[in-house]
Amino acid sequence: MISRTIVILLMLAAPASAQTSYDWTNGNTYTVLPDSSGSTVEGRNARTGSDWRIRQNSDGTYNGRDADGNLFQGNQRTGEHYNFGTGRSCYGKGYSRICN
Repeated sequence: MISRTIVILLMLAAPASAQTSYDWTNGNTYTVLPDSSGSTVEGRNARTGSDWRIRQNSDGTYNGRDADGNLFQGNQRTGEHYNFGTGRSCYGKGYSRICN
């Protein structure tokens, strides 16, 4: 028989289930898919027909595809961001953030 402590620890260690929400102000539906190393967020806008996806890792790095189909990557800790489709890059955080 498995002890209650082990069952509780297994429940806490298991990733949360997917959560979907709708933002009526912009028409976006968001689905968050958490796992043990971060989360994937999938978005869709029924008004425009666009969709996008971002993978946020627990180390602060992220990557994904924007609503125009452009791939991007970045790091929230350093403030670096690069969009491969547009060639736009950003560095820094807050008021010191610089984008080209």
